[in-house]
Amino acid sequence: MLRADAGLPTTGPAASLSLAYVAEARRSRSKITDSRHADLLRLRYPAGLPAGVEAEAWHLVRGLAKRLRGVARLPGGPLHAPHEDPPLPGDADHAVFSHEMLPWIVLREILRPIAPDLTREVVPDGGGYILRHRGLLEVRVRPAGARTRLPHALLDRADEAWPRSIYEFCDVSAYAPRPAVPRPLGVPAAHLARAAAALIAEVTGGVHLDADGFPEEARTFTTR
Repeated sequence: MLRADAGLPTTGPAASLSLAYVAEARRSRSKITDSRHADLLRLRYPAGLPAGVEAEAWHLVRGLAKRLRGVARLPGGPLHAPHEDPPLPGDADHAVFSHEMLPWIVLREILRPIAPDLTREVVPDGGGYILRHRGLLEVRVRPAGARTRLPHALLDRADEAWPRSIYEFCDVSAYAPRPAVPRPLGVPAAHLARAAAALIAEVTGGVHLDADGFPEEARTFTTR
């Protein structure tokens, strides 16, 4: 009954797995709007993008599957192997929850060895900014407040004074037109967004989380 309610597969290789983690949450989906990568998103999420508490539950399940090298499934969607599948466009590959928000010009200089030629894009509501190198890296920076929904890993350490800012890092090179934008020497393709996030976490004393809200190891990536 639990397998059926969770929409777990009953046939195929995944059906032979001996253990399942099931997160129960109220189902909430948002429509996928037309965009450059809408077709990819609709293949992954044919019933719509998870939102609210269902999105939180999905991140927890996906994070467990990634660490245990298993598969994850959102009801109404296909099987997902997060340790093998590349991230979808628009996903924040890494995030840093920190104190005060660095001015964009300071952040750009800190990240220059990893991602040169970042340009600023102001967020329309004035709540932050975006640094972007087309085809390479996107960094979204915004303030955090009392109403900011936090990952479960941070709930026991948050208070009225922390966190005050969020840095989200997205590696967009996989979706760049070919020929691909060359990367800085010494930074492997899979580590670009992680290297930038680890550096900002170190500089600001922030907490570095992966795309599913799980803490990353305190490990610094350099360009040397």
